[in-house]
Amino acid sequence: MMSIMLRSSVESTTPFQQTDDRDDRALLRAAIEAEREARQVLVDRQNAMARARSLVTSAEGALSEAGEAVAASRTKHAASLAEGLARGSAERSTSSATRAARLAEVDAVDELEAAKDALDRLQADLPDLEENIARAASDVAAAANVVLAEYAAQALAKHRTARAAMRRAQILLQAICEPAGPSFTFTNGSETLRRGEQRAAPLASIAAEVRVMQPVIATNSAQLAEIAAIETGIRAVRQALLHDADAKLPNE
Repeated sequence: MMSIMLRSSVESTTPFQQTDDRDDRALLRAAIEAEREARQVLVDRQNAMARARSLVTSAEGALSEAGEAVAASRTKHAASLAEGLARGSAERSTSSATRAARLAEVDAVDELEAAKDALDRLQADLPDLEENIARAASDVAAAANVVLAEYAAQALAKHRTARAAMRRAQILLQAICEPAGPSFTFTNGSETLRRGEQRAAPLASIAAEVRVMQPVIATNSAQLAEIAAIETGIRAVRQALLHDADAKLPNE
């Protein structure tokens, strides 16, 4: 029942379909591949953006050069016109070189605007790509938990059984070792004490150990160390499952 409950919680939050006869490792493998693909899409987009930025820089340089060419052509045209006027010529002077330079400048402006627009388009859905990676990573974590769910359910069942057995043993020990039954009072008070000690003697050593164990029966130092080791191991296994669908579980 616990396994079904754990799996149901994953099924409600992940996009992939799951059935009772599914291959949990295959689902995890597919989720890891989907995350890898999502990350690759972002890398490809970032590379495209780098190329777009390079294109913008190049276009800016070309525009600057085109502007300088227009200025140089205008200066040359003005000098030629001034020289003609100095000779007494009143003819209007035109410069095909200046027209060509201005057309080249217009083309450079268009190229720069196109490059900037391309960069803007590439950047526009960048947050969506990053969120896709987060979704894919979340799916990997969920799929890893599916792999761990059955193992966790088995461990929980063992824990419950052991805890119940421990509880029963503790109650039994306490019931045996604690004074029970009728009390006896004798005319001689020392005899009353002596016989009480006589009744308790067979269980004295066990009772002494039970009194020591009771406060820490479920959490002695050895058990605490074991719990810490198990927790560390499970954390390592979970981390491994985020990257390797074939990572070994502690019981494999």
